[in-house]
Amino acid sequence: MSSIHRRTFFKYAAAPAAGLALVPDVSFGQPAPAKPRRVFLTGDGLSMTPLEHATLLARLTGQDGFQRDNYLHGGPVEALEARFAALLGKERALFFPTGTLANHLAVRVLAGERRRVLVQEESHFYRDEGDCGQLLSGLNLVPLGPGRPTRSL
Repeated sequence: MSSIHRRTFFKYAAAPAAGLALVPDVSFGQPAPAKPRRVFLTGDGLSMTPLEHATLLARLTGQDGFQRDNYLHGGPVEALEARFAALLGKERALFFPTGTLANHLAVRVLAGERRRVLVQEESHFYRDEGDCGQLLSGLNLVPLGPGRPTRSL
């Protein structure tokens, strides 16, 4: 069986995903949404104009029950973390705004006082995260298994 490199995975996965846009929405007895829901795979955000985005923010912040989020002082993110901790049966859960930050902090915590970290040469953390482990935490990433994205004996 030929292997697919992770850098070309999205090229192969995009065609079937694009076909999903042609499938009609199944409502199961619920009314169709007023505005069709779309997924944009071109970047982060909602693909809105600045005026549309400002209007949406004004509408959301004007709703009853809107709560401002304050870092480490309660708010919606703390509620989200508490909900996920309960769902997972854990004491606490942490929300990170990006996977890059989550990966970096996880490796940093697991490394403890040790600065040398063994990583797979094909890993996202080693190849794609802009040297954040080295620059931000002084970690020495040691790549293993070049050309072999999985371990084997």
